[in-house]
Amino acid sequence: MSSLEHSEHHRPEPRQVCAEHRSGRQTRCEICAIKDPTFRKAVAADQQVPSAPSQYEIKTRLREHINDPDPSIALDALVESGLDVRTNGHCALQDFADSPKILCWLLEQGIDANRTDHDREESGFRLYGPIEHSLKVLNNIGATGNIELFDHVVARGADPLRSFALHSVSRCKDPEKTVNMIDHLIDVHHMDVNFDNESLRDYFHASPDSGGPLHAAVYHKNLVAAEHLLKCGADPEGVERYQDANGFKGTYRCCVMHLAIDGDCSITCPYLPAVGPLLDAGANIDHAFIYAVERNMVGAATACLDRGVDPTAALKEVDDREARRLAGTPEDEDEATRELEEEELEHHPEAAERRREMKELMKMLKQRHHEQR
Repeated sequence: MSSLEHSEHHRPEPRQVCAEHRSGRQTRCEICAIKDPTFRKAVAADQQVPSAPSQYEIKTRLREHINDPDPSIALDALVESGLDVRTNGHCALQDFADSPKILCWLLEQGIDANRTDHDREESGFRLYGPIEHSLKVLNNIGATGNIELFDHVVARGADPLRSFALHSVSRCKDPEKTVNMIDHLIDVHHMDVNFDNESLRDYFHASPDSGGPLHAAVYHKNLVAAEHLLKCGADPEGVERYQDANGFKGTYRCCVMHLAIDGDCSITCPYLPAVGPLLDAGANIDHAFIYAVERNMVGAATACLDRGVDPTAALKEVDDREARRLAGTPEDEDEATRELEEEELEHHPEAAERRREMKELMKMLKQRHHEQR
């Protein structure tokens, strides 16, 4: 069974899916587009033709001339000698976002800039089963901060609203280019500062960078991008996402603060420098403080205390959880799992030290609380 058929078989019919179309601006949404026969036909058309040179062969042959002063001379010779770049060239566009001369040469061969390689991520990672629908050439240009090249590829037909460029700009290491590209994508190309990248993915589960551009900025540990996205209106609480699974129908938050405080399932490390800007932009400080206490992240808890959080609710939660632990009656499966994880972490010196520091902090707060009563 193909991944598209698998997704179609297991997805119940949602009632609010049209809201995911971003008021008609987005080309397709994660769920209903998969059921659209014309969309499935378009996906099939974007795949490689086996009888023609693959994107890997095209990439290898073209990259041999990446440092040529004028690579078009050698590349024209390759085409004249029989190298077919038009059939599968759209799958190789993403590999030359850092090589404007070769990328422009590919487009001059008549390759459709609005087609993409659905079987790879912009990093080049091969997807065996899941499908990624974004225009990865625009994603990767966004990461370089090259505004001129981005606009050139858009002028050649690429749809910026089918890209994660506003997410990918967080991979740019140049602060000035990062800010300029963010402004350009929002002001000129009208990209949504809260666009959920899962809308153009058909993965079996959310990836570590799943969420809005702000989520990507925290994931890539780009404080300049995170602060500027917040200034441009990014929601500090994260993006709302539709969910219809296990009987639940409605929306839930893909929380940026959780990623900043605790990372993502041991795949991504925390990024505590983002906690302060998120709180200053309006993220729920009570929720952030309780989560920081639960995860033994003293730095994040201190950031909340410095901004005047009332620790009363967290102190009560700690007391209640300790009472349940001693009684052997965890509140739910998540709490039981967390207790097992904390017992296991006692064997890791760094985690044990964090837990000790948090206990000391909570002891001090509890003493101060009693003195004030």
